[in-house]
Amino acid sequence: MKERILVVNDEEVPRERISSLLAAEGYQCRAAKDGVEAEAMLNTEKFDMVICNMLMPRLCGTELLVRTRKKFSNLPFVLESGCSDSVFANIRENAADLGAFGCLQSPVDRDHLVSLVSRALGLSE
Repeated sequence: MKERILVVNDEEVPRERISSLLAAEGYQCRAAKDGVEAEAMLNTEKFDMVICNMLMPRLCGTELLVRTRKKFSNLPFVLESGCSDSVFANIRENAADLGAFGCLQSPVDRDHLVSLVSRALGLSE
């Protein structure tokens, strides 16, 4: 059975794009519309990885990362953002400080996504 990935984004198009790209690679994906829904899913289901948008209402990606680290310290967590290149560099640095495995910039590139997921899950060298 392939790894289970939780994809969290308040916007349907990027959430579905990431989920479908990963499903095409054989991963099992579940989607959450915001951090609150994702947190509830993390408390009731087992996931091997989380890919979460940074800016969402109710519970942003960085706060979900901080909360997730407290309960699931080894769960690979990737933050995703559509910010400009200059802002994205700061996001990547802050995310690493908070314990994120990595960052994705939207629109998500398929090859980069698959490579990052494989590394996060320890499937490639």
